[in-house]
Amino acid sequence: MQRSAVFASFLTANLSAAFRLSSPTAALTIRSAMSMTKTPCDWDSTITRPEATIDKVVKFGGVYFSSGKLYWLEERPDEGGRSVLCEYAPDDPKKSKRNGIDVSPEGTNVRTRANEDYGGDAVDHKHSEKEVVKEIVSIDVRDGYTKVLARGNASYSHPRVSSNGKKLAYITWNHPAMPLCTELRVTDIYSAKSNESCDHKLIAGGREGDTAVIRPTYQGGRLYYISNRSGYYNIYRAGFEGSILPMEADFGQLRQQGFLFTPGKNGRLVAQYEKDGRSVLLTANVRDGRAPATDIEEYSGEKDGLPMTFTGLVAGENGNFYFAGGSPGTLSSIYEWNIESKGEATILSCSSSC
Repeated sequence: MQRSAVFASFLTANLSAAFRLSSPTAALTIRSAMSMTKTPCDWDSTITRPEATIDKVVKFGGVYFSSGKLYWLEERPDEGGRSVLCEYAPDDPKKSKRNGIDVSPEGTNVRTRANEDYGGDAVDHKHSEKEVVKEIVSIDVRDGYTKVLARGNASYSHPRVSSNGKKLAYITWNHPAMPLCTELRVTDIYSAKSNESCDHKLIAGGREGDTAVIRPTYQGGRLYYISNRSGYYNIYRAGFEGSILPMEADFGQLRQQGFLFTPGKNGRLVAQYEKDGRSVLLTANVRDGRAPATDIEEYSGEKDGLPMTFTGLVAGENGNFYFAGGSPGTLSSIYEWNIESKGEATILSCSSSC
């Protein structure tokens, strides 16, 4: 018997003996307290279904809404971790237990290996004898013609086209910088004189030092983005000094959306952050391009019909939002929540059979 085990037995025996001499109730109390010592695997869980096993529970990736249809990515452990694009189709006879049908062909893996950890599928990834060459290109879907829009740097991610289709915003960085020290640049898609990134307009990052700039988004002719220059991942608008929503909160990380806008030219800003272990959904008015956000409202937890944690917000139609989330007693699921009725969030798909 090991020395620690001998000492524990000696301590238990002597404590029990001491309490028996002084108080029978005390002896019972000490025995009950010590009997509660368990290994991590011995504690009961609120999730007890046999379906909730590591080889059966899929992992939800991105959530998307397009042309009135809801899509999501599933990472399936029983298929070697293959990532599959699925469409929400609860009435389809071929639907899975998760109320979805496969959109991507069997055997394909929907993922990007260019900038895998921080996104950006529209990156032209070329190999050369010296090093990998990365460029942002446009592709004409009619004839396949490609045009290089940005080149010259080590890495690119998050290309975003303005609503009028004339400007391209993107994130870029060079060695030895990592994605935590990036630049946001903008170029003209049709009239740019150069496709070299060093010639494109610098919007944020770069000269600011070790600053991460992520998630550029165009809305109503204005460019928004997330930066951690204040020490927090706050939301900024190009041309406006300071954050439009200054808070001691992170509105996004490298693989999180962080914020979006409701449909329409004057859509409201919708953002998500974490507070005290819970996800908070925030909406605000940002129509005035010369001022910070106003008319701020927050929703969180059961009182507002939301799961404990959620991520991957996307806007649908008629005030509906979709996201992946869960709670201590609920497996990871795809939810629908209406910002107008503010009722209970509806589970559309569960990572196992909920």
